[in-house]
Amino acid sequence: MAIYHCKVKVLKKARSIIAAIAYRIKDALEDLVTGKVWDYRQGQQDLLWEFWLKPPECKYTTRQEVWNAVEAAERRRNARTAREILVAIPAELTQEKQIELVYRFATELQIRYKTVVDVAVHKGYQQRNPHAHILMPTREIDILTGKFGKKLRVLDDLKTGPEEIKWIRQRWEELANEYLPPDKRIDCRSLQDKGILRPPQPHYGPALVNIERRTGEKSQKRIAYEQECKIWERIEKRLEFVERKLGSKRTCGLSHELE
Repeated sequence: MAIYHCKVKVLKKARSIIAAIAYRIKDALEDLVTGKVWDYRQGQQDLLWEFWLKPPECKYTTRQEVWNAVEAAERRRNARTAREILVAIPAELTQEKQIELVYRFATELQIRYKTVVDVAVHKGYQQRNPHAHILMPTREIDILTGKFGKKLRVLDDLKTGPEEIKWIRQRWEELANEYLPPDKRIDCRSLQDKGILRPPQPHYGPALVNIERRTGEKSQKRIAYEQECKIWERIEKRLEFVERKLGSKRTCGLSHELE
């Protein structure tokens, strides 16, 4: 089975959105207010493909225009400037199919939320971890002015927000599975929902992973996770033994025999 990963997070004004975009597309972008140029072209070997989509009425013609306009539109210091959707692309697909899959997903997001969608596809470590950074401003493109207008409240609302995140995660699963054979399809459900007794793998982050690669030693965070997995493996074996004795099957992630 291919790996499922689809995470949605928010970027805030405390961090330059122009720097964030430049880093992801491995290019140079200028902050027109401060005059600072964020240049990440030295990392282009990791970039597989980049593109951005916009509604037909959008008047912005370059990334620099788009993201400087995003920065200018948000005045509060703690304002949300963009949302990032990070997806793991199935390594089982050819590069052409990987790009096609991401393009279809980004197009659906652009149409659904009526805003700019900026995409960078990275090869990942040793070209074995393809993934896509998909960024959307937190404002719609106004149909009359062609510039950023009202906030995308559908993603902020306490009722509609979780449902939209669920739709994004499920839609990535559905699209990816159109390209994958039946025995390698991904599943957006949590381990608990699938009845799997294993703690979710923590996010180690690039800094921690780089330290592990440099030292050749596992971090304490990874060691703790592996120890926790061993504990759950023992619990799983215990549950299987109880099930054989009782002649019944579990209906959820944890058995009542543990209570």
